[in-house]
Amino acid sequence: FFKQTYMPGDVVLVAFDFTGATQPCASISASLVVSESLGALSLDPGRAVHTHTLQTAAELTDDALHTHMRFALPVDATPTIDTDVVRHEYVLAFEFESTERLRWQVPVQVVPPIVPDPSHFNVPDEVYQGPSRVRKLAVLNSL
Repeated sequence: FFKQTYMPGDVVLVAFDFTGATQPCASISASLVVSESLGALSLDPGRAVHTHTLQTAAELTDDALHTHMRFALPVDATPTIDTDVVRHEYVLAFEFESTERLRWQVPVQVVPPIVPDPSHFNVPDEVYQGPSRVRKLAVLNSL
C-alpha cells in the first residue's frame, strides 16, 4: 500500500506482482469488509456485532505476471473508530488459491473527510463585488 489512510469516496487500488512467486497462484478472491466489534470495556470484548461485505472481486491468475483490483469506499462511509467500547473498521480480505489456500487480511484506515475552510480564498470577508446602486422608492404627492 502506498497510502496509509483513505477518505470516504476514495478508491483503493491493489496491485499484485507474481514475477518473484515461488509457486503458481491459480486465483485471487478479495473483499472489502466493514465490521463492528465490541471493545475492551464491554462484557464480551472482541465479539463481532456486525459484519458487512461492501465489495468483492475475483480473478483467475493462472499465467498472469501482474494484475490489480479496485475497491471504492462509499462516499457516506463511517470513519474508522477504535474506542474502549466499540471498534468500527474496514478490512481488505484476500484469499489466494494454489495447491493450498492462503487467507490474508489488511486493515484499511478511513479518516473523516476534510471540512473546507470558509476562508480558503485568503481574503477578508468583505470582497469587492463590483459597482452597485442603491435604489430608493420615493412617493410623489399628487393633487
